[in-house]
Amino acid sequence: MEFMENISYELSILEFLKKNTDGINKETLMSEINADDKKIAEILNNLISENRIYLTDNKGEHLFKYRSEKEASKFRDLSFEEIQAYEIIIQTGNMGISTNDIKYKLGINANAILNRILKKLEKKLLVKSLKMVNMKNKKVIIFYLLYLLLNFYLTKYKIWFL
Repeated sequence: MEFMENISYELSILEFLKKNTDGINKETLMSEINADDKKIAEILNNLISENRIYLTDNKGEHLFKYRSEKEASKFRDLSFEEIQAYEIIIQTGNMGISTNDIKYKLGINANAILNRILKKLEKKLLVKSLKMVNMKNKKVIIFYLLYLLLNFYLTKYKIWFL
């Protein structure tokens, strides 16, 4: 009985988050789902561990956001640090981010750890590292779809450098 009740709560949370694409804070989610706080926290932790939802930080407020099944499958075998690094890269938008900035935001001191994280993300085609034209020694990390778009426009319009 309790198992079916948990599935029902999971589905209602996922549907509610699907409708609100900007994200929902914990208080709004708690008021929408009528269950005790402990049970909802347990269900939210379960959904986060399955990568069906994720937490983002928007101006100091923690928001829960929905992640589709297809997108969740990309993150199945990634560690928490790797997912955090990916989220940081996505938040930069079309500007990209340097490896030093990622290290600072993740709180990582060792280059080897960051290189391992970035190699795994590149292998799964989630991010792409590029060298800057004006600074040869600096690497910029962008998310992979942006790289594909840039590559398409550069070849279509025969622009060889930015």
